[in-house]
Amino acid sequence: MSALILSVVAVFAPFAGVFISGLSGLLVCFSAYKLNKYGVAALIINLVNLFFLSPVFFIAALGESESILRSSGPDLATVFWSIVGIQFLAVIIFFATRIIRSLSNA
Repeated sequence: MSALILSVVAVFAPFAGVFISGLSGLLVCFSAYKLNKYGVAALIINLVNLFFLSPVFFIAALGESESILRSSGPDLATVFWSIVGIQFLAVIIFFATRIIRSLSNA
């Protein structure tokens, strides 16, 4: 449930929303083995937020290599794709748990 609340909050947070989506994705990863419907809803909201509702961060992450200005620290692309990777890891855990449970019930 907390992952869903964080993912809804992340939609309305201007720049920190991307990072809050990453935290929400981690919470979903920890609870994915329960096959909770709230976790699935949080993942969908997180992915929509990352790809469609945060286009400026997405474009900045993809176009940072073309920029003249360099900053110290990790690339935006690395940060963005690691946050997206957390979401996809949760999806993989959901599907693996569902397959394992359906095979054990058969």
